[in-house]
Amino acid sequence: MTILLKNAKIYDGTAAPPFQGDLLLKDDRIARVAPRIDAAADKIYDLQGKSVAPGFIDSHSHNDWFAIRPNCLPCFEPFIRQGITSFVTGNCGLSAAPFDGAHDAAIRAYLRPITGDIPEALPAVSMPAYLSALRALPLHTGMLVGMGTLRANAAGYELERLEDAHYRAIHRTMEQALADGALGVSLGLGYAPECFCTTEELLRVLAPLRGQDI
Repeated sequence: MTILLKNAKIYDGTAAPPFQGDLLLKDDRIARVAPRIDAAADKIYDLQGKSVAPGFIDSHSHNDWFAIRPNCLPCFEPFIRQGITSFVTGNCGLSAAPFDGAHDAAIRAYLRPITGDIPEALPAVSMPAYLSALRALPLHTGMLVGMGTLRANAAGYELERLEDAHYRAIHRTMEQALADGALGVSLGLGYAPECFCTTEELLRVLAPLRGQDI
């Protein structure tokens, strides 16, 4: 499939002023941008000066909690209509993965007032398990691993001071999530259990990030 967009006002995403031109698309990719393109195409649209721009990135989203719900695809149509093509999820320390084990029920109960009922089938055991479930989404998704989720998974919500074993568990899970594709670590210091952290504890819990370009 080839599509030719004629007479567009083009914003190229570099902060340069827009310019008038044509765009040739082949198989969902931009094949050519020029002031004028005379080429055969399956479809040709005269935009008459309407704007064309790269897709917008929603850098603070909690869509990770409903993107895995059954029949969630219609929920994304309004975002697409606004030009959003990518999400960064897992913000505020509240990522939908990874968690599993003794504190699973507590994490779900804490988040339920925010996210609604969380499907039992949520693939939260690891970052790859979760991300693989998003392949059918019509948008790109990048995910942060939430410190609140990591801490709650290791120690629950009632313990205010972490012990050495908790730090080791958090560090292992954090490092694995980053190796598995998480873009970074998000914090939500106003929410439990992160609100219990002192400055010294926060520095220690984030120690694996020291010296990293994340």
